[in-house]
Amino acid sequence: MTSNANALIPEEHGAVAGLSHDARGGISNPILGMLLFICSEVMFFSGLFAAYFSVRASSPAWPPVTPSCTARDSTPE
Repeated sequence: MTSNANALIPEEHGAVAGLSHDARGGISNPILGMLLFICSEVMFFSGLFAAYFSVRASSPAWPPVTPSCTARDSTPE
């Protein structure tokens, strides 16, 4: 029976496996802070875009089809 020496070496397969981390296996504080900052910015701007498109979709068309005041009516003669 042969034993494989590579079988005892743990391999990291996670998405953040290449990032620097401490000996306990967690992500370092600067990396975690940057990931949280980027995620919060993505959520903030996606909320802004969602609000814009929501207001844009629910507002009436501009300019109105039949305006109540035209440029000819507003100028004195």
